[in-house]
Amino acid sequence: MNLDTILSKFPDKFEWTTTTSKKFKGDVYEFFNTEEHTDKTCLEIGSHLGYTTFLLSFLFKTVYGVNEKEVDKAEKFCLDNGRSNVTFYAQDVYTNGLPVTA
Repeated sequence: MNLDTILSKFPDKFEWTTTTSKKFKGDVYEFFNTEEHTDKTCLEIGSHLGYTTFLLSFLFKTVYGVNEKEVDKAEKFCLDNGRSNVTFYAQDVYTNGLPVTA
């Protein structure tokens, strides 16, 4: 999926103020869109609705999204859009630390 198609899946900052801008997401995509990252794991702290997590799932082998509160909407967004390499955790990392995976 190309960058324009990925960015078309979610709103921009001026449409949904709690997300990052499409410009920011595009910059992240351009920075990490190298062969060097395709077999790496990415941890996103503050995954909110999963829009940036979705983008990251095209760049990394595995993506973990951590959000303080619910992750159901983020999980649904990524799964509904065919991304199965993402795992979400609902956890306050300031109080409980980072989630540990085996």
